[in-house]
Amino acid sequence: ETWTGWTRLGGSAGSGPAVARDPLGRLVVVVMAADGSYKFISQRPSATHAANFTAWTSLGGRFRSRPAVVRDSEGFLHVFGRDVNDTLLHRSQRPHADGPRTKVVWGGWVNVGAPITSRPSAMVDHESMINVYARGQDRQLWRLRQVSVLAEKSLVRWAEWEPLGGVLASTPTLAPSIGSSWLSLVAARSADKALWLLPQQATAARTLQGKTDQEKFEHAMRHVQMEEMRLAIGEVAL
Repeated sequence: ETWTGWTRLGGSAGSGPAVARDPLGRLVVVVMAADGSYKFISQRPSATHAANFTAWTSLGGRFRSRPAVVRDSEGFLHVFGRDVNDTLLHRSQRPHADGPRTKVVWGGWVNVGAPITSRPSAMVDHESMINVYARGQDRQLWRLRQVSVLAEKSLVRWAEWEPLGGVLASTPTLAPSIGSSWLSLVAARSADKALWLLPQQATAARTLQGKTDQEKFEHAMRHVQMEEMRLAIGEVAL
């Protein structure tokens, strides 16, 4: 493998970038501008070179930190940001009237959050639902997630904010689908300056459904190893 040289994409960025792929598979780069608004550029439809991007387009808003961008199960992008009032704002793409993949349009900004004190982190979980994590005013980790309204998950809504504990001194970092037992992993620096991990584990019934006896045994051994790792992390952090 080889690396190309650096390419200037222009703009006056006030934060680091967040990058995702749109419904057509093109890279979309979102940053906070110098005036606090969010703006993005995307690869041109016929791009044959990685640096062939469109002009910068404003998404508006007034924010304190870099955006979080995630692609949902249908391929559309969702942007989250901590605004100047410390609330979580959300803006997303939706299908254009001409067709769900040929064009997309952006909806408006929607306030979805209680006060947060860090930039948000977002991911799509094992059930294809968007999860957003941030530090709250009480410094613990909070999660906002989508839940299905209908059994077939064709319609979703936001659940209530859920406290997950901890005393955070940084923005939470996410890693989805960690192995067969950890559905996701949240990592953050705590008030004691140590790194702390919060794994989300699958329930035994879901994890072991349809498994052979050997696979169940291997699952049990992995669970023991993870518990030993968790205890070791706790001892180091203390």
